[in-house]
Amino acid sequence: MVKKATFSLSSQVDQVSDILRWIKGQVTANGLTAKEMKKIELAVEEVVVNVIEHTYQGKGGELEIVINDAKSDCLVFVFKDSGAPFDPLAYLEMLQKENSHERGGVGIRLVSRLMDRVHYQREDGFNILTLTKKIHSSKEN
Repeated sequence: MVKKATFSLSSQVDQVSDILRWIKGQVTANGLTAKEMKKIELAVEEVVVNVIEHTYQGKGGELEIVINDAKSDCLVFVFKDSGAPFDPLAYLEMLQKENSHERGGVGIRLVSRLMDRVHYQREDGFNILTLTKKIHSSKEN
């Protein structure tokens, strides 16, 4: 099943809790372990805060979130914004190649560790970040 919501973001980071509540409400029936849910919440929070603070620079904008759980073994989260083009994965790769000790890239590193797959694309004027999390039976943990 596909669930979709568009959030009008302001410069306030307090909206993150509303988005997390919506995400949790959409995915609770998927048999997630508490550990998996926490990883998803942390990754989603990081993405949303970065969109608010960096993409829209506190000026507000739209963030569309789509959750696809049609496959029984994973959840796919798609974040779509209309900010300036920015590929966080290419940025992270550049930092790693340069062996940079710059503070940047901390968020995408965290998201990459928490999720099983992270993919970025720019399409029709939108940044699209896709996160995939495999679901394990709560009986396994």
